[in-house]
Amino acid sequence: MLSRIGESLYWMARNLERADNTARILDINLVYMLESDEGATEETQWRPLLEIVDVYSLYAERYPDEEITVQRVIHFLTQDRANPGALYNSLRVARENARVIRDRISSEMWEAVNQFWLQVDKHLEAKLLPWRAEEFYSYIHREVALFFGLTQSTMIRGQAYGFTAL
Repeated sequence: MLSRIGESLYWMARNLERADNTARILDINLVYMLESDEGATEETQWRPLLEIVDVYSLYAERYPDEEITVQRVIHFLTQDRANPGALYNSLRVARENARVIRDRISSEMWEAVNQFWLQVDKHLEAKLLPWRAEEFYSYIHREVALFFGLTQSTMIRGQAYGFTAL
């Protein structure tokens, strides 16, 4: 197997995992926000999240006033194209890697990741509001799980499968 194919398989799967994990921590923080003390500020609730994913310095560059709000953090970690770790960019890179190795993955896997990307791209054209974010993150979880389920059930076991599972 060529190294570029192994690399594309690895990064396709890795970026889908990254998208799922980013959606999961955002989803958890939204629930935490609803259940937290009334005196807690948005900054005390959302700054730790920026530090956990190690993008606080990038966030500070993007927003020089360094004000941390739920809307800004959701946008930054979900839609901001300048943030390489944003959900949008993770899914874009996963789809691009899948496109490159289309002949190495099952047609069901390609169709799932391509359709997933098209829906996310369409959905994220508009601002993602905090009260709609939970529904969107649930969609991300389902689609990533669907992709990995299709990987398990439709991909031929061999080197390509090994790099995907890696």
